[in-house]
Amino acid sequence: MLYKLLGLTIMSVLLSVSSQAQRLLFYDNNPQVQTWQQKGDAAHFAKDYKTSVRYYDSILTISPSEEARCNQIMSLIDAKEYALASAKISQMMDTGFFKTVQISNYKSLPYEVLVRLDLKFTQNYNTYVTKNNIKYPDLVWRIFEMYELDQYYQRITAFKAQYDNAYPEFTQEEVTKRQLETFDSSVSYFKYYFFPRYGYLWNKDIGTDATHYMWVMVQHGDRDVAFQEAYLVELEKAVAKKEASGKDLAYLTDRVRKNTNRPQVYGTQMKYRQEKQADGTSKIIMEPYTVENPELLDARRAKVGLMPMKDYLDQMNKVNNR
Repeated sequence: MLYKLLGLTIMSVLLSVSSQAQRLLFYDNNPQVQTWQQKGDAAHFAKDYKTSVRYYDSILTISPSEEARCNQIMSLIDAKEYALASAKISQMMDTGFFKTVQISNYKSLPYEVLVRLDLKFTQNYNTYVTKNNIKYPDLVWRIFEMYELDQYYQRITAFKAQYDNAYPEFTQEEVTKRQLETFDSSVSYFKYYFFPRYGYLWNKDIGTDATHYMWVMVQHGDRDVAFQEAYLVELEKAVAKKEASGKDLAYLTDRVRKNTNRPQVYGTQMKYRQEKQADGTSKIIMEPYTVENPELLDARRAKVGLMPMKDYLDQMNKVNNR
């Protein structure tokens, strides 16, 4: 049975909100990739799409990530290089790619191209469903869509902080308001519809991707801590059965503790401050909220697969100040 992909529905909503394609965030340790990424994204927001494509050509010789490929394709579509964009998408599809929701301006391709690509995307999704023994494929795609909405305004916030000409149609106040409304909407969907109707679903039911994406949305439901606490109880059971991620459990454990004014266990929840530098610029410094028994922190982090705290802070401070 073929399951129809619904990615264009949600992307139509997003495209009606923003005039610029939704860039994806990714991090690479390679300094040269970081430089090209900064220049490529800067060119995209300056609407110099062809220059952005060239920088991403260089990135992809070293770091051929899905996010980098999608960013390049979106620049190609904005440059109206439809034939090349279609060819790049076809190359991705040959690897099994099916998440059209990650290419926010995908619908801008010519109709005849969309018809041809949609069939392959659907075939790829069906293969994904079969390979991962997913019991609820329609629910999984709905979760994929909701996850993209969850990330949408967060990505806008991140890019607006780095590029003055990114998403000029939004003020940061508007972005924050819409972001919180999106988080609340997801909580309501899971709390009042999804969980009462289907129960708590995990890897064996919906696959590792959808299980993780659902956790992300619960993690962001800070205005309903009771909901987070209820999900945390079920997540602990799922992790014990190896049906969910121990890392996700660590993050939600700390989130609930922070939201209830208790010291965190794994040091995953951060606070940010700006520090003035000697040259007059400002640097964003990230530090963990209070942690219980800090001398044992790295041992606890290692048990759930998290890197040592110093390494993590170094990495994230580089990302925040690139």
